[in-house]
Amino acid sequence: MWLGDSESEPTWSTLFKDLKLRGSSGVDLVISDNHSGLVKSLRRHFHGVAWQRCQVQKQQKNYRSSLYLNSKKQLKKQLPVFKMALEML
Repeated sequence: MWLGDSESEPTWSTLFKDLKLRGSSGVDLVISDNHSGLVKSLRRHFHGVAWQRCQVQKQQKNYRSSLYLNSKKQLKKQLPVFKMALEML
């Protein structure tokens, strides 16, 4: 088990150095989330490696964003109703 204190490039570099010391080599493809520190460190430690953003995480982020936008729109539609209800108190 390995624990880092952030998603920064130095944190990922420490992990990748450790993996290489334990024999990791020949890495051709890495699929991960889109942390810039991870991607920068990956390219520095595994030259020529292909990187792809995880499509599941990307879709989840897009879905959460659309839910937020839809709920925000619905809330704006309901504001006059809430205002009227408060005025009745």
